[in-house]
Amino acid sequence: MVESGHQLGGPLGRLCTVTRWWYPTPPSKKGRVKEMRRLVAYLKATTYLLTVLSSFLLAMSATPSQAAGHKAPLTHQAAQQAKNLDTDIRDAVKITDGFWKAHWSDYFTGHYVKPKVFGSYSKHGKNPPKCGGEKLEYNNAYYCEDGKYVAWDRDFLADGYKKGDAWVYLIIAHEWGHAIADQLDEKLKAKANELQADCLAGATLYGAADDGTLEFDNGDVAEIKASFKAIGDDKPWTKPGDHGTAAQRLAAFDKGHDGGVAACVPDAADDDNGDDDDSGDDDDDNGDDDSDDDSDDDDSGDDDDDSDDDDSGDDDDSDDDDSDDDSGDDDDSDDEE
Repeated sequence: MVESGHQLGGPLGRLCTVTRWWYPTPPSKKGRVKEMRRLVAYLKATTYLLTVLSSFLLAMSATPSQAAGHKAPLTHQAAQQAKNLDTDIRDAVKITDGFWKAHWSDYFTGHYVKPKVFGSYSKHGKNPPKCGGEKLEYNNAYYCEDGKYVAWDRDFLADGYKKGDAWVYLIIAHEWGHAIADQLDEKLKAKANELQADCLAGATLYGAADDGTLEFDNGDVAEIKASFKAIGDDKPWTKPGDHGTAAQRLAAFDKGHDGGVAACVPDAADDDNGDDDDSGDDDDDNGDDDSDDDSDDDDSGDDDDDSDDDDSGDDDDSDDDDSDDDSGDDDDSDDEE
């Protein structure tokens, strides 16, 4: 290769320039025009590429609301937590249903009928079902008497789940408690029906623990107490005017824990609610006998009707949803008519 430099040359010893191979001799005017055109084309191409690259980087850094309404992909940790939540929902349904299948005939006559499980709905997924012609609200959980189903906003469950899994079992056992009360004779229903559902939730969860189908982890009891305290005022699921104060609700839950199902029927927390003490006394006198007076219903049905639904609780968002989803909407369309 040739280096840039000078050397003597020619008979007169004059300096002559040695050109470099990577830098040609000055081009002609025509050549300079071509070079300028190439430079302009290069600058245009570079500008275009930079524009595309900057747009791509902005899209990658956009928030979910900025990115055309699509949710941002879950991180590995968030995805695992979502999976764990779904597992606990299925387990809570299975354990709660299993308890009532096993123990309905211990307290009541007739047949236990498992409520339909619509399962989860959310603003980002399946739309809420209708009950009485109206769509269920978000940020809540429900038992719909018209459609005989339970349903919940998944985001509502996920919010409390961040503080512990006991929240999920409490919510589902509570709504299931409404389904149980709905199957009872009117004389066995407490006027404070929300507190009765809390009581039945306590009886269910601790009863399942006694059966060995549910195991309380360290901290679960504290999580349940914290749940009632945290949601006493600011959640529609626990408005004091509808459900009682946080202290009343926790007392009702503990009543079910201490006394089992029998303590919840027929007058769970009527004294605490303070509405109609006289009617509560009447219920006290009649409640224990009424469950026996209805003995015309055969006792053999505690398991028969539920054989088809035995495992459906495992997949509340899949197997049950396929049938219950339709039933939730269809039942309510009949109610509208």
